[in-house]
Formats: sequence, C-alpha cells, structure tokens
Amino acid sequence: MEQFANDSKNFLIDRQGKSMYKIFLTIGVLLLIQGPTEAQTDELEYFPAGGPGGRTAPFSDAVRVGNLLFVSGKLGIAREGSAPGGIAAETRRALESIKTSLERYGSSMNQVAKCTVFLADMAEWGQMNEVYVTFFGDTPPARSAVGVNGLARGGRVEIECIGAITD
Repeated sequence: MEQFANDSKNFLIDRQGKSMYKIFLTIGVLLLIQGPTEAQTDELEYFPAGGPGGRTAPFSDAVRVGNLLFVSGKLGIAREGSAPGGIAAETRRALESIKTSLERYGSSMNQVAKCTVFLADMAEWGQMNEVYVTFFGDTPPARSAVGVNGLARGGRVEIECIGAITD
C-alpha cells in the first residue's frame, strides 16, 4: 500500500510538472506571436541642448518617448553666474526655462505630471515653494524636493520635469 501511495505521488508530481511546462510553453509562444508592446516600440526623440557659444551640451534639453516629454534639469542662474534676488529669482528663472522647453517641444506647464526640485540648501525650501506654486495653478504636478551637496555652476536650485504631450 505504501508503494502505491509513493507511485501515485510521483505520478502526480510528474503530471503537474508536465502541465506547468505546457503552460509556460504556451505563454512563451503567445508572447512571441504578440511581439513587443507599444511602449517598447516607441521611438526616442532627442532635442539637443545648446551650450555657450553654440557648443552642444553633453545632454539633451529634452527627450520625447511616446506622449511623454522628459525635460532636463534647469538651473536658475544666468550663464555668467547666480541670479540677483536669491533663491526666489533662481526658482522663477528655472521654471521659466522649463516652460520655454515644454512649449518648444509640444507640451505646457498644465501638462506637467512630475517635477523634481534639487536644492543646495533645504532651508530655502519655503522661499522656493512660494515661487513654485505660482507656475502650476490649481492642479500642481507630483513633486519631490531633495537637498543636495552642490549644484552645477554654483546654482541654488535645479528643477526637472516630465510633461505629457497631447497631440
């Protein structure tokens, strides 16, 4: 009787193993037939960033993937250095630069889904936020704000955004 129980158990394990193999094989074949999903086949469109004197920057100003536009971080300082007026002026200048890029590539501030704010000093968060809220109205995007150990060219704030493009 014990032998019969062991044989039955092995038969069920083998049978379950074969069934699982058939299921995985079927899923694999279906995936191959279906091909890549739409998100995987979207073309990347790069919009180059210009540097001082017409030099090309080592990053893109923005990249479009499907209906999403990823805008590179914008500093709030002029090419020659910091903006007079402190963190409020730098925040305004960074957001105006983002607005220009969004509109240039087919989006707008109303279509921003996510922003990330990098602050050289988190103590300036309140002053940055006073300006930030004036750019988004009643439907602000999702946002992260992080303190960093320094920003390029001595900036106090850098902001990057992801916007939608509705054709």
